[in-house]
Amino acid sequence: MTDNYKSLKKVLDLALQQASEGKGKERHANNEPFTEQLIFQIEKWVKSFQLGQAIKKIVECQRLPRSMAQAEILGAINYLCAYFIGLNGTESLFEKHKRIKKSEVEQFSVLTQLTEGKEK
Repeated sequence: MTDNYKSLKKVLDLALQQASEGKGKERHANNEPFTEQLIFQIEKWVKSFQLGQAIKKIVECQRLPRSMAQAEILGAINYLCAYFIGLNGTESLFEKHKRIKKSEVEQFSVLTQLTEGKEK
């Protein structure tokens, strides 16, 4: 391995340690192989970040002390509310961002046309 990738290796080692020995093991492993843990199951069940996070928090809260469980439940409620709001057809941030960027491009295009006309 070259020195150019030492920082990447350090982060990957920390991530592996967290999954196999730290919070990942404590909250998610259940003595199961990594590919059979909740992180993979949720992806099969739902294709929504918000619903997936809510499910994860609901499962986690059952293994935690009361105060930590309550915090996870509140987090799950917030993710469910975000999904509910999204179902109401509210413009997503991605769509809003695309619209803004498109208008900026249109403004630039108009300014370019006006500038080119003055140069001639």
